[in-house]
Amino acid sequence: MADRIFADLARSIKGLKELRDEYMILFHQHPAPWSNIVKVSFRAQQQLLQENLNYWDECISKLENKASRYLDLDAPALKTAADIPTPTPTLSTPNVNIQKFDGDFLKWKSFKQRFDHSIHLKNYPNVEKMIALLGLLEGDALAEVQGFEVSSENYLSVYETLEERFGNDQILISQLQTKLRSIPPAKQEARSIRDTVNAVTNMVRQLQNLNVDTNNIATILDVIEKMPQESRIKLRIFSMSSRNVTIDQILQKMKDTAFEVEVVAADEKEHSARKINEQTSKVPFKPTSPNERQFQNWNSQEDTLILELKNDVQDKRWTKRKVLKFIASTFDPLGMLSPVSIKGKIFMQNLFQKLLSWDTPLSDELQKEWQEIVRNWKGNVTIPRKLVHGTMPEKDSIEIHAFADASKIAYCACVYLRMKTSKGHESVLVFAKTRLHPLSKTLTIPKMEVMGIWLASKIASFVQKEMKLETSRKFIWTDSQISFYWFQKLPKDVFVCNRLKDVLASNVELLFVPGTLNPADLGTRGVSIEELNEAKCWWHGPQFLQETQDKWPKTKDVTQTINALISISSNQDDTIVLQNVEMIRKYEIEKDLRRCSCRKPQGGGNNYS
Repeated sequence: MADRIFADLARSIKGLKELRDEYMILFHQHPAPWSNIVKVSFRAQQQLLQENLNYWDECISKLENKASRYLDLDAPALKTAADIPTPTPTLSTPNVNIQKFDGDFLKWKSFKQRFDHSIHLKNYPNVEKMIALLGLLEGDALAEVQGFEVSSENYLSVYETLEERFGNDQILISQLQTKLRSIPPAKQEARSIRDTVNAVTNMVRQLQNLNVDTNNIATILDVIEKMPQESRIKLRIFSMSSRNVTIDQILQKMKDTAFEVEVVAADEKEHSARKINEQTSKVPFKPTSPNERQFQNWNSQEDTLILELKNDVQDKRWTKRKVLKFIASTFDPLGMLSPVSIKGKIFMQNLFQKLLSWDTPLSDELQKEWQEIVRNWKGNVTIPRKLVHGTMPEKDSIEIHAFADASKIAYCACVYLRMKTSKGHESVLVFAKTRLHPLSKTLTIPKMEVMGIWLASKIASFVQKEMKLETSRKFIWTDSQISFYWFQKLPKDVFVCNRLKDVLASNVELLFVPGTLNPADLGTRGVSIEELNEAKCWWHGPQFLQETQDKWPKTKDVTQTINALISISSNQDDTIVLQNVEMIRKYEIEKDLRRCSCRKPQGGGNNYS
């Protein structure tokens, strides 16, 4: 320490002397620049500068004398300090947070690098390094070196044993690939997608750092499968668009998708957590007309919606135009009042069949028939606003069930959500639709049943898309045995075949339900508003939807039923043409059943169709 101080002092003295000498040279070579500008005594200024130089010389002399005196006094102490041996540095815990290593192959490299930097590469005794290393091990890692005694000789052996056991790159690669495959697919939520993308990217980057080729088709498909269904389809199309698609391009697409979902989620309105004030007050609003939306009737106290049918029209001279206006005034976008409104639609179709003009008054017979319909066109239905009691379950716990039925004049389909809750299974009506027999075609009841199945598949897919239930299973129930048979073996009839192909393309499961349990029957024959209110089957579906699947109706063997129909019809001389009837399930129905005595009545109930 003293030598360094004296060396610094000598350098300072030398610097002062050099500055002084340089200043003296410049002072004698050049006159003072201000001597020609300001009238001052140049000799006085020169004398002042000379005094400053003399002061510098005096300071230098004092520093030299003082340094020499200190050096003489400290010489014995310096000699004694030089004879003292330098102590070996002792191990002190570095200010680095090293997490204990438990034997996880994926964590070994990180642990080893931290330990090397903080302890292994330092000049500490091996025995203290070993004590520190054993203190940072636990689990399988500690068990691996449990037999070594704590000594300087065993430290390197312990260190190399851990490196050989957990530093094997092949095992590490296998662990990374297994962990990559075990990452669960992301849900259609911003946070879930972002977490999944980050986890997949980290695994792929670690494999690339170990010189693993990640651009193979197996790894790319594994990565794509971690995204939600919609994004998964887009990534598959992108990966097949070119032969040179790399894993880095796939990862970038996944990051872009996560960013887009986060942006959309940030734009969504958030609900306030404040308690809703349910108190209402009377406010003078403008009276609403009958054709305004009835879904605006909401009972905030009971949290229910009110669907209302009104017949406050006073006009007694009905025309086709007024009938159509009256029917259209009912706001029922979800079709929940279809069993009631179907009667008005059937009457309207009869008016078109009679070729009446728009403003021609109805005949007395038609007036009487229409007045009877209008008389029952009054009342309201109360339904819960929430689909399920309590919390809405996960999408994987929701099934879509559509029921189809038909009569000679109409076909109907209604869709229910079957949800698994903590209390069991619940089912609720979410959508329904009724259509009339087309005037331009002559369709038999079996073909009308096919139209009902086709309509059920369409609205079931519509509900699945609108409610974002892509992963939910879809079921279609029909009470028509002939249509059910056609679905299993496509017939030669082009009309039937084309519609059943559409049903198959919608990825549904077709099941058989007895006619007495089919809620769609109400939409084909029509009921009053009072009957609809009491029809629990219409609002919640058949009772078996609230039970486990083993209690669902069993699918009948339609082969025996069709053979029975053939036998009965042949005895009664009814016209039924069947071709290529074989016992090994190769029946093909060529023409329609036209005069079967078992034909379904107009009301929609039947035993065979």
